[in-house]
Amino acid sequence: MVSQVQEEPGPELFAEKKRIERLGRIRQFVFGSLDGLLGTIKGKLASLNLFRGIVEIVIVGAVSAGGGYLLGSVIPHVLGFSG
Repeated sequence: MVSQVQEEPGPELFAEKKRIERLGRIRQFVFGSLDGLLGTIKGKLASLNLFRGIVEIVIVGAVSAGGGYLLGSVIPHVLGFSG
């Protein structure tokens, strides 16, 4: 029979947890700011004529998706934050 020994969490574990929480708050701030900015731009574009407004909103949405991909996947990988 194999017994499992549970180790007490060390200071490294608590430090990593705090680092992850801090990065989570930074990410929420960045994405919240991006959403606010893009929402303002979309609102301004919606006041244009219908066809032009739709095309520009689709373009802004595509840019938003690209920015979200970069901020959520590429940049953390480049900076060494992803596993």
